Amino acid sequence: EVPVQRHETGRALLIEDRGPFALHFGYDGWQRVDERAAQEQPFGLWAVRLSASELAGAAELNFTRRYGDRWEGVDHRVELGRVDQQRALRCFG
Repeated sequence: EVPVQRHETGRALLIEDRGPFALHFGYDGWQRVDERAAQEQPFGLWAVRLSASELAGAAELNFTRRYGDRWEGVDHRVELGRVDQQRALRCFG
């Protein structure tokens, strides 16, 4: 519901959906393709977590989701390695 187009270096990324899915993903134009099953999360969501170390060294993440035998039908692209990411919420203190 809130697509991420750019992702900051050194941070993990959580790909979520409202139901179970398999994340089909690769890097830099669908290289090093892999697939991972989503895990159930709080509040009825399902997610796959990609760690900061998994994302390191790539310029982009490519992914789509599979729901059983049905594909999402959209190839997503997230630019990796941003350092000037703006946040909607800021911590004050």
